[in-house]
Amino acid sequence: MKPRVVQFLKYFFAFAAIIGLVFAGSINKTADSSELPIMLAISDSNYSVSVDQLSELYIVAEIANNVNLESSNYLNMDYISAQTQYSINQTTSSKIEKVNIVDTSHLSRGIIEYTVEDGESMEDIAERFGLTTDQIRWSNNLKTTDLDEGDVLYLPSTPGIIYTVKDDDEIDSIADKYDSDEEQIVAYNDLETSGLVSGARIILPGGSLPETERPEYVAPKKTTTTSTSSYSSTRLYSTSSNPMPYGWCTWYAWQWRYDHDDPLPGGLGNARYWAGQLASRGYTVDRTPSYGAVFVSQAGYYGHVGIVTNVYDDGTIEITDMNGRAGWGRVDVRDVDSSEWGSWQFVH
Repeated sequence: MKPRVVQFLKYFFAFAAIIGLVFAGSINKTADSSELPIMLAISDSNYSVSVDQLSELYIVAEIANNVNLESSNYLNMDYISAQTQYSINQTTSSKIEKVNIVDTSHLSRGIIEYTVEDGESMEDIAERFGLTTDQIRWSNNLKTTDLDEGDVLYLPSTPGIIYTVKDDDEIDSIADKYDSDEEQIVAYNDLETSGLVSGARIILPGGSLPETERPEYVAPKKTTTTSTSSYSSTRLYSTSSNPMPYGWCTWYAWQWRYDHDDPLPGGLGNARYWAGQLASRGYTVDRTPSYGAVFVSQAGYYGHVGIVTNVYDDGTIEITDMNGRAGWGRVDVRDVDSSEWGSWQFVH
């Protein structure tokens, strides 16, 4: 028999086998009469994926990938969608209406691209897919759980996180750093032959981000004070130009600005008058804190001033002052939430 005929027959029988498996795997085995193809059947709220069907779809997708069929992307999508539906069936006691999954053929197998619907919260989505809100946030580099309709999320199809491969990454080092399992990483991402590819998104089953890589992480800020018990004593400043009496809050606030090349004028009086005095001299005075701004509170008869030395995403600010909580002539650094600083004024 001629070589071309033999080659043709091989492809013919392989194609016929695939068609047979696709047909067998696309039948809803729990239905009595509605024999719908898999992608149409999943849109049916009563649809249930069986273990046999999931196995058949996996085999079909693998064969299609190995012989490089043009339809392999669609067969992969069938398998991913069925796998997701099967996971949902196992983790919910009641049927969920249509799962909002869009085309995932451009993603690694097992990663779900999900579009947020009106009124959905991250907690809702986490419960639906058997994940935690932290796993969703860390997979999408989100600092908070806030979502808007139409937002696109990338979700792992098993509890864990999605990780973007970097140059020189190794599977064992990734598993060790992110508390995952090397064998599971290979299995869930089909890395047996392809290995890691820089820039690719992969699933780390059971993984978590180290604290310093979490999007909500804020690095500690270095201070310019020396610790004395729970408070600090001031460093040695040049006082030759400071018109304020030493040891009081006004002295420290004036000196801090002077040492940071943003000096204030003299003749400002007690702390309670600083906002009005500086506004009249062209300084911006408002209710919004920023780094280096002088805060002015009306605490006590004389009022109180200090410096904003950090502003955090949650609305908390770090302040540095003298003759406050630490006492006369001593510097204190502390965090203050908006319930306290909301009544203060800030001079920029």
